[in-house]
Amino acid sequence: MRLSDAEQSIYAGLRGLAWRPYLAAMWILCGELQTLYAAEFSNAERSLVPRTMDVVREVAATEGSAELTSQAAELAQAWGDLRNEREREASSGLMNVWATFEGLVQEIADITPRYDGAEWVTNAVTAPWWEANHHNHVPIWLDPNAEVADDSPTASTLALFQHIVVEVARAKEGDREPRRLRAQIFSDL
Repeated sequence: MRLSDAEQSIYAGLRGLAWRPYLAAMWILCGELQTLYAAEFSNAERSLVPRTMDVVREVAATEGSAELTSQAAELAQAWGDLRNEREREASSGLMNVWATFEGLVQEIADITPRYDGAEWVTNAVTAPWWEANHHNHVPIWLDPNAEVADDSPTASTLALFQHIVVEVARAKEGDREPRRLRAQIFSDL
């Protein structure tokens, strides 16, 4: 699997979704990131992730409210504080997880443009691969032709992410409540 092709496919697919289906897809993808990075989470992430996921799910399901926008702004500040406090000790993958969650709540709070979180979600999957395959301490120039074995954890996760985005795009309007949609997608695997 070519990394850049998979990343571009996921990103384009997310950007092609309307706002609420996009948030539903990101809620599902962030649940996967939560599982992937659970061992690296501090108590701060363990506190912020569920609250962030609740806000994203609620906005995806209901279009949002002033209260949810306010909660999103508070969460964006908390994610920024966490990033500033822990960035020296974190892996680049974990920093991309933070950026994904922070970007989502910034979108909901109208701090950044919509789809900002989409720019980070695949980096959280590919950053560990880049780190593992480039042990020198110089900047990593991303090879657009870089490939991972199709049976590798990175390829499997990217394939799952692509599947999630495709299935959210296919879902009918009434089937886009994030929890129900996730259950449907994962029952088909």
